[in-house]
Amino acid sequence: MLLATAALGQTPAQIPDGSAPAQQIPTEVLVAPRLFKPLQIEYPLKEIRQFGEGWVNLGLMVDPTGKPFEVTVTSSSGNKVFEKQAIEAVERAAFTPGLLNGQPIESATEFKVVFVFSEPMTGARAEFVDRYHTLQKAIKAKDRGAADAALKHLEVNNLYEDAFFGLVTYEYALEWGDEAQQLAGLQRAIAHEKGAHYLGKGEFQSVQLESLVLDVKLRHYAEAMAAWSSLLRSGIDSATIEKLLPMIHQVDHIRLLDQTYDVPGSMPDGTWQLELFEPNFRISVSQGHLSQVKLRCAKGFVRFAFDPTLEYKVATKYGNCAMELDGDPGTAFILTQF
Repeated sequence: MLLATAALGQTPAQIPDGSAPAQQIPTEVLVAPRLFKPLQIEYPLKEIRQFGEGWVNLGLMVDPTGKPFEVTVTSSSGNKVFEKQAIEAVERAAFTPGLLNGQPIESATEFKVVFVFSEPMTGARAEFVDRYHTLQKAIKAKDRGAADAALKHLEVNNLYEDAFFGLVTYEYALEWGDEAQQLAGLQRAIAHEKGAHYLGKGEFQSVQLESLVLDVKLRHYAEAMAAWSSLLRSGIDSATIEKLLPMIHQVDHIRLLDQTYDVPGSMPDGTWQLELFEPNFRISVSQGHLSQVKLRCAKGFVRFAFDPTLEYKVATKYGNCAMELDGDPGTAFILTQF
């Protein structure tokens, strides 16, 4: 089974020390699923007329035959039409399944769909630039009314504009939002890109760095370690690496020492996602209602009805898992990992 459960308050039985000889640990070779052939997707007619561009990042499972299932949006540029088209296209697609030691398995993966014209935009429109600077000035002046009005009229059409929209919503959240909203703005500016395409290289690295710091503050530790790996690949300078190392070591110790920690969560739209960092978890709901929990893992998928009296353990053999919670809009809770 993927999960072992225990009623809250119960103590697992202790396993006595034994004298069995040490055994060799077998080496696993895990290959992630891959798209079998180029995605067939129709560009929405409305967006063609408006010269609209955007992106959608999807989390999904792929079964041993290469068929995708449980396709869900993990983040996007915000266009619901693009999200719907991306989901439908990936659900129709064929994949090469994940392999464990050469054998096909049920496996999780992520996939980014980019909606861009054959001759993509190479910069922001003059209208966007003017409204962008108006919004920045209002934020700097701490005039929230003017900032809200400017933000309402800041329409995004292409991927360059979307990256800078992410930056300015981060600046807005610094004044009037919370750390989760700040992180959302930075993540939209990065847009799951591995390198600087729309922002300058230095600005892209700065956004990555601040995203890492916010992930740690919010206790999104699995995401923080992924951001750290991305920063190292981007070629950050040695001085920045030395400055970050104490924080990274602290995060490492949380997993090594099996420390217990809480992650506050809320779901304005009825869903919430996070990469699990520890194998054990429980959830305490303070407002609203949680209906179900989904775990998309490197080597398996499970869905179950939420039970507030239980705590759960994910078997290590299933690898890293992304959690998705579904429930009533406005639900608030505490996820405890240990």
